[in-house]
Amino acid sequence: MADMESFIPPPTAAANVPFAEKTGGAVGADSSQFARADHQHPRMTSSTPVLLDGAGAGVATFTRSFPVAPIPSFAQIPPSDGATVTGPPCVFRVKSWIKTGSDFTGANIEGFMLSPPTGLASVNVLGISVAIGGQTYVTFGPAATVNVSVIMLPNSTP
Repeated sequence: MADMESFIPPPTAAANVPFAEKTGGAVGADSSQFARADHQHPRMTSSTPVLLDGAGAGVATFTRSFPVAPIPSFAQIPPSDGATVTGPPCVFRVKSWIKTGSDFTGANIEGFMLSPPTGLASVNVLGISVAIGGQTYVTFGPAATVNVSVIMLPNSTP
């Protein structure tokens, strides 16, 4: 019969939600538990489609909260009917954050249409210029009724 003092009990199934991703990863130190086959890691990002109104404004309600201001990423969404995106390129920004307590839970978004400069200073009425593929564009109006994907990434700077 085996020596009971040297008996090591088998690991048990973990009862806690797994940690989210970690830059650089971590092996972990608790060998007394194992992850269940159907476990899920918490979502790190928030992805929200927003339809901008006639003034090029919209509200993104995040799918998760962030303890510090997240890093935004925007992309224009093509029409769901399979049509091609038409019109000038657009640029988007966070106009202001929406907070619940101290957590960031949403953002007020603005979108602007872009146009190549025409040589007329009056075209750049909003005062924003953007370089895309070596061409400089200036804003000339709101990105009215544009669908935009608002992706928020956790800020890795504490």
